[in-house]
Amino acid sequence: MKRFVCLVTVICLLPGFAATALFAGILIPAALQIGWNPASMAVLLPNVAIGIIMPWAGATSATAFAFGTIHLWDMIKTGAIATGIFAVVATTIHILLAPFL
Repeated sequence: MKRFVCLVTVICLLPGFAATALFAGILIPAALQIGWNPASMAVLLPNVAIGIIMPWAGATSATAFAFGTIHLWDMIKTGAIATGIFAVVATTIHILLAPFL
């Protein structure tokens, strides 16, 4: 359970590029080990590693937070839901299109 909490914390706090760089080194070799196309994983990682939970996770989030109408807690709640939905949608599309890669 501690590992899961650490993983979620790292995903939420890192900007998209840093999360992609971190997890690409782990998941691309893992995909090769289990027989998946590593290029397929290289396409999925940047699509899922978007930063919308924390203000420092990307330019769009920082701009929305800097405007002043969104409080940090509201941004975290909305960003967590949006990230979850986006991860499910991106992964589903990826699984459907993976045989064509």
